[in-house]
Amino acid sequence: MNDLLLITIPAAVTSIITYVLTRNRNIADVDKINVEVAANEIDNVEKVARIWRDLSEDLRKRFMSEIDDLRSINQTMKDKLNVVQGENVQMRKELLVVQKENEERKIQFNKVLSENNELKKQMTSLEKQLKDSKCENAKLFAEVKKSNKNYSEVMKHENI
Repeated sequence: MNDLLLITIPAAVTSIITYVLTRNRNIADVDKINVEVAANEIDNVEKVARIWRDLSEDLRKRFMSEIDDLRSINQTMKDKLNVVQGENVQMRKELLVVQKENEERKIQFNKVLSENNELKKQMTSLEKQLKDSKCENAKLFAEVKKSNKNYSEVMKHENI
């Protein structure tokens, strides 16, 4: 029994000392691993933050470039709009002038149309007068011929 005690007690004490020393070492290793994991997490967070920063900076540059392009296009469109509005104002002025000229021409046309109708009436009247005078001239011509004939006969009788 003594032998058993002599063998088991040192083995138990060695096991307990080994357990305590190993436990402390294992705790220290776990703490070291936790510190390394925390450091790796911090490194990973820094890497992710750097990647995010790079991406966001790239996106910001790209968006700013596109915003500048859109502003340039917008300004060009505003300039063209101003030109078109100016042309529109000028064309409206020209339209008013043309409308005024058109109204004046309508008035002139109506005057000419009225004069034309009057001239048609006069022409119809003159044609009627001409027709009447032709008839009258034909009658007078016939009378003059008759008179000449009578005169010629009278003159022949007197000469005889």
